[in-house]
Amino acid sequence: GLADRYVDDAFGAAHRAHASVHALAMRLPSAAGRLMQREIEVLVALAIVAFGLIAVFGQLSQSATAAGRLRDKTIAHWIAMNLLTERRLAAQAPASGTESDDLDMANTRWHYEISFSETGVDGMRRADVKVAFADEPERPLATASAFLAERTPGAIPVGGGTGWPVVDP
Repeated sequence: GLADRYVDDAFGAAHRAHASVHALAMRLPSAAGRLMQREIEVLVALAIVAFGLIAVFGQLSQSATAAGRLRDKTIAHWIAMNLLTERRLAAQAPASGTESDDLDMANTRWHYEISFSETGVDGMRRADVKVAFADEPERPLATASAFLAERTPGAIPVGGGTGWPVVDP
């Protein structure tokens, strides 16, 4: 006959059903040549690298998401602590009840809610603060609590003595 065996080294044409490739491979014992074997090994290696890169980019995405979430929780906590500090510097303990409002910090609109409750001690209130994104007020990112008391007369002169300004919320 024309040939005893058929060895295909044309990787780019091996998948086609062309008579020059397909008919010979169907009629004669056939095998892939060394060049085709090398090309297939390179493709397998590229597939492995692609799966590895997918995993790396997935981890980078998760890290970026976690860092953003941590940043948001940190800013929300700062807001809560600032609100409590402002209330502590006020001349009187707040009345029992709830106070809420929106504010801007770090190019973001935030919503806060402060609940003031009785403690059983005259002149002292418990304050519980919740801070969330303004568009998701039902999902707080940070909470903080403090006890607020009225100033003892003469302990710190109103408006002076410490150099700190008196804040009225």
